[in-house]
Amino acid sequence: MKKLILTAAVACGTLFSYAQTHPDRVVIYKQGFDPQSILAERVDSIAFMQIEGKIEVAVTAGEYSYDESTEQGEVPVTIIRGEGCAAFQCMIARADQVDAITDESQLAASIEQQAGDLYWEDYTEAEGAVFNGLELLDGYDYYVLCLAYDNWGTPCSVSKAKFNVPKIPLQGDPQVEVTFSDVTYKSFKATLTPNADVSSFGYIYAWKGQIELQSAMFGGVEGYLNGMFAAKSETEVVINGDCNYYEPGSEWEVGTLAKDADGRYDKAVISTVQTAFRGDGTTTPDVDIKVGDYFMSEWWDDAAQGNVEKPTLHIDFTPNAGANCFRYACFMKDGETGYAADPEGCIAYVTQDMDPNGWATSYWYNIDPSWDEFQIDPNTTVVIVAVPKANDGTWGEPVVVEYTTPAEAAPAEEAPAATAAKGLAMPAAKSVKAASTVNFQRQFQNGGRMQTLPFMMQPVKKAASTGKTIKVVDLSK
Repeated sequence: MKKLILTAAVACGTLFSYAQTHPDRVVIYKQGFDPQSILAERVDSIAFMQIEGKIEVAVTAGEYSYDESTEQGEVPVTIIRGEGCAAFQCMIARADQVDAITDESQLAASIEQQAGDLYWEDYTEAEGAVFNGLELLDGYDYYVLCLAYDNWGTPCSVSKAKFNVPKIPLQGDPQVEVTFSDVTYKSFKATLTPNADVSSFGYIYAWKGQIELQSAMFGGVEGYLNGMFAAKSETEVVINGDCNYYEPGSEWEVGTLAKDADGRYDKAVISTVQTAFRGDGTTTPDVDIKVGDYFMSEWWDDAAQGNVEKPTLHIDFTPNAGANCFRYACFMKDGETGYAADPEGCIAYVTQDMDPNGWATSYWYNIDPSWDEFQIDPNTTVVIVAVPKANDGTWGEPVVVEYTTPAEAAPAEEAPAATAAKGLAMPAAKSVKAASTVNFQRQFQNGGRMQTLPFMMQPVKKAASTGKTIKVVDLSK
């Protein structure tokens, strides 16, 4: 094999002298790794090389076998080094996690960091491979992953071979029946009833698509209920689904995961319900804006690191019978980013639909009559914008109210009592229009929806034989 070596050698003393008046660190930026820094005075030489041909290994994986009597599992694996390959690393990872990594350099970095030891001899098919580290999940595909190294210790090409761990049949037919009732435009009730073959079950409810989105973040394994709200039970459960601040008429999902007597489970079952519409479907959607009192109220102040009384404007928003939901914001009128400079942009900022694939989707729409309070200085002109949404998902005509605050705010003790639910203004940090929005208060609580679910997995018993050992890793971490 031909090798072309271009060497740039520098004497250590010269490097040391250079480093006194120039940058004295050699920093290497390697794909998939944190930057590596070396003192320039400790670098003896830097070489750039070219090696012809591809450095790789040939890997195959046979059929997985498991002996119940000995509790041993094994996969026949061959790993043969190609020309120029001095050594290799190898490990096992779930196929769905590997397939999600489309950049080979990232996959190579994962193997280099997690696989462990280098092997300098081939694996022959006479030796079955067993596994350490994580236990394997039955019913899923896995890859044997190999990273080849040349004589200089350079990590090169990635090779892989797939095998399947057969599904172990469940005992009986564990199922959880899901029955929906009391469906309104901002809530529903779901009754979860397990049958006699269920030893226990996990459950979760979320806006449609969120269960799948969350699951994908943890590797996308069927049967994993990776979400932001979940619980476990052995008996019937009633879920009171809180859908407030989501668009009425949207679909919600309840996921259940039933386990048999041995604690084993199949795929998660997803049941869907659609909430009712708030709008009557015939009346033109509208929102009434009523500017209320201007008074002193406490606001958090970063400079003071505490609450400070500041002038506050109270505003009420009342949707009519045709409005399914609505959104609003309060803008400064003047200035380069004020409403007067770009009214169309400000309205577009308000009429943003919720991203169905986004994480920050909670508390997006207002539904019922609500109020809000904004911190605005005296003698300041603001523009309040509210836009209703119809049952068919189209935005209605924007309602725009211009208001100039008085020269002085009323004392705090004269503040009016709230007569409706607290609304949701557009948070200033969510848009390029942030500079034109005024400060506002948001006080709401999550009703138990979307919390963290424990990471669940069902293992096949670890293989234990005298064959070659390959580490099993989780690439979702």
